[in-house]
Amino acid sequence: MSKENKKGLKYSNKSSLSQPLRIQKLFDGWSLGKAWRLSFFIYFGLFGLILWKLLFSKLVIFPIGFRLVVEGFICYKSALFLSEIRIDDKSPFIYLKDMISFIITFGLKGKSIYKGWIYPLRKRKEELKEK
Repeated sequence: MSKENKKGLKYSNKSSLSQPLRIQKLFDGWSLGKAWRLSFFIYFGLFGLILWKLLFSKLVIFPIGFRLVVEGFICYKSALFLSEIRIDDKSPFIYLKDMISFIITFGLKGKSIYKGWIYPLRKRKEELKEK
């Protein structure tokens, strides 16, 4: 997969494609101060919509300005955290999908994978005494 250029340096397709899509210039005359990940804006919008619909629209005892500031802070911190975190070199939602599929295919059947081999899970002491 890697190619050598004229200087002998190797180019890796995997490392170049795993770089996050960054956004800095939005319009012709306006750009951001630094490059932000695209996933940050997606997570920010999703968290903002979810928090406003489920939580902050119900808390009418606080003024709307206070609710917007608190929601913005929570959305900013959680979107920044989720866009930067990499679990097993995967995004959090891909990792969660993989874990759920692993639990469904192996965990519910009482099996485990170790170094590519499938092993049955050890039984508990109570199950061994019953037999």
